[in-house]
Amino acid sequence: MNVRKKYIKSEPLKELETMYHQQLLITNVDAKKTYFSDKNTLELTKSVISYLKLNGVHAESVATKGHQILDDKGNKKWVKSHGNVGSADIHCIVEGKALMIEIKCKYTKDRLSNEQKIYAKSVRDAGGRYWVITDFEELYYKFDWTKLKKSKCA
Repeated sequence: MNVRKKYIKSEPLKELETMYHQQLLITNVDAKKTYFSDKNTLELTKSVISYLKLNGVHAESVATKGHQILDDKGNKKWVKSHGNVGSADIHCIVEGKALMIEIKCKYTKDRLSNEQKIYAKSVRDAGGRYWVITDFEELYYKFDWTKLKKSKCA
């Protein structure tokens, strides 16, 4: 029998929500309450990018999958992306240094592909940083400015 564990939001995620809402108050933005999660890849990506931006990091999501369009006859057609195969999900600049973050959610049991492993090695060989993040708590504790400056952050 496959029994699913109940998802419990971590304290770091609760702190992110507080930080986010405080920022909204400071900027006088009238927005509805935003909740963050790391129970799937999309939610984890959103949480990571929001946290990084709140900490002054340039961070953006990068889609290399491509997209669907409709052709002249109304049929769906897949268009390849122009991005690098295996590219990380999030590209960041932290204090002038490149940091690539691949999201592999532990709740969905994602794994790195061979192309992603090759891309990670290429980034590290060029002096960049490449992280694989599996939940928000991992990012929260890994994102230590003093360690970030000194190490390649394997």
